[in-house]
Amino acid sequence: MELLEGTPRRGLGPRDLAALIKPGIVASNTLTALAGAAFAARGALGAGPLTASGGVGSGGGAGNGSPPLALPLALPLALLAVAFGTAALVAGACVLNNWIDRDIDRSMERTRDRPTAAGRIGAGQALGLGFLLTALGLATLAALGSTPALLGFAGSLIYLGAYSLVVKRRSTLSSFVGGLAGAIPPLIGWTAIDPHLSWGAALLFLFLLVWQQAHVRALAMARASEYRAAAIPMPGQRENGQLGVGLGEGRLGEGLPGKKLRGLGRPRFMVLLWIALLLPFPALLVAGTSGAWRLAFTLGAMAATLAWAALGVLSARLESAAWGRLMFRMSLAVLVALSAGLMAIPQS
Repeated sequence: MELLEGTPRRGLGPRDLAALIKPGIVASNTLTALAGAAFAARGALGAGPLTASGGVGSGGGAGNGSPPLALPLALPLALLAVAFGTAALVAGACVLNNWIDRDIDRSMERTRDRPTAAGRIGAGQALGLGFLLTALGLATLAALGSTPALLGFAGSLIYLGAYSLVVKRRSTLSSFVGGLAGAIPPLIGWTAIDPHLSWGAALLFLFLLVWQQAHVRALAMARASEYRAAAIPMPGQRENGQLGVGLGEGRLGEGLPGKKLRGLGRPRFMVLLWIALLLPFPALLVAGTSGAWRLAFTLGAMAATLAWAALGVLSARLESAAWGRLMFRMSLAVLVALSAGLMAIPQS
């Protein structure tokens, strides 16, 4: 018998709270927001000193003549606010997404015990918690400036409205719509330091958008059976839905170079194609700058991306779901490495 919504079976424990706020998603989005903030603050793309208004300007502050604060004092406070505000905002969006998806969560073994799906938290309680966290995050970002708050609000609106309520259950284009929301955190971080979105901020946004296509396609392969059970369309679902998907099924043709690539199959090939599209970004992100760190960052980031792609080719004989899990985990490792590299760039 289906559990009645709003009839908790027991009190919420730590695991239930984790299932609601999804710490992994919160952590990855907060990390990219911090990377955007740290990269802007270090002036690698021409930003000036941190000002009293919370932005970065060229000498006179963020267009208001405010005297610059001492960067070592101001930057830690700004980064702390970026981290807290982004984390609260993303956690709120995750709770609200749990509320929206509670019906389809009951169809998947991995998610059917989530507190919203199992009835351990009422719909009203979940809505209240989600809106409270969202409001807390937006208020914190608003203290840094109107632009970070507006970007945060737009990201939540895209994720919860366009993605969760409209596209996710209807089209494989959900990977791109959800990708738009997932690429906003570095812009939040950037504008918390520099209120003006430059080409560097745009590159961070595009990098995250491209990265997510490989990330989501790997996840679709890893959990193909679950998404089929919940009737959620995912990229490559036709090929992934076949029993015993292997090297020879869903192939793009014999025109691909190399024996391994010819047998990858379309879903795997598309993951690798999106990974390949990431290769120019490390060099583009630091274009126009100088110093030994530029070469180190570029080579290190490109090496991590190439290792991701090489792992995909060398492990091509793995079963489809196992290959997807491997590539999914590697995608997170690459994101952490590149974000850490951006945060480690010295003050220019």
